[in-house]
Amino acid sequence: MDDPALDAVNRRTWAAKSTLNWYQEIEGWVDDGERLALLSVADEVRGAAILDVGVGAGRTVSLLRLLSDDYLAVDYTPEMVELCRRNHPGVDVRVGDARDLDLPDGRFGLVMFSFNGLDAIDHDGRGRALRELHRVTRPGGVAILSTLNKDGSVYRRRPWHLKHLIGPVSLPALRVLITFPFRAGRYWRGFRNWRKLRTRAADRGGWAVAPLAAFDFGLLVHYSTLQQAIDDVVAAGFEVAAIFASDGSLITAGDRSATDFFELVLRRPA
Repeated sequence: MDDPALDAVNRRTWAAKSTLNWYQEIEGWVDDGERLALLSVADEVRGAAILDVGVGAGRTVSLLRLLSDDYLAVDYTPEMVELCRRNHPGVDVRVGDARDLDLPDGRFGLVMFSFNGLDAIDHDGRGRALRELHRVTRPGGVAILSTLNKDGSVYRRRPWHLKHLIGPVSLPALRVLITFPFRAGRYWRGFRNWRKLRTRAADRGGWAVAPLAAFDFGLLVHYSTLQQAIDDVVAAGFEVAAIFASDGSLITAGDRSATDFFELVLRRPA
């Protein structure tokens, strides 16, 4: 059954002013995996109805509307929906939950749920969301989903791993000494959030729920091994057309990739 406590934690973080400000600033592709996943199906979905799930502040609006004017975006956080509407006047953006989409069967030629938005849902709700995404995808249509990799470094990150605060560095010790005093507040906030949320963490082998370093460990999210991710989408009725790593490389079933997350290109059988 759905975990309302996980929902409450994540909705609170998504609605925070600092989160909204961060989403306001990001534009374009998340990484090469997302770019190549969409390019791999662009020609076949051009002009088709597009559903953009978890649209946030609207990073993907301009990217997807290059493919079609028949475009609808949804997000389950009203604050994000309002921000997206301000950023993209005239675009159809609605409050909606991927687990219960109030949309017609088989309406969309492309359904996209980007930036690991699916992972903000607990395991049981995730299955419901995948079935809903399958339901609204037209026969022969495509869905693109990103999901965090349980075998990647993000799953193992902890507050005392300062990479999420200082970024990649060539002189780590010097950079820590210089930047840490200015970021100490974020460090302690992240440690406090992680300590609180780790009590809700669970490891079920193929999947796990654990705090995510982003937003100062303020999100409790779902991680999957590659095989678990494949099993989940197949159980929802999809076929896997392609899998991309964050760097854009192709992954095949059976690989044990250390990519931070997967871009799954899926197809609803005709």
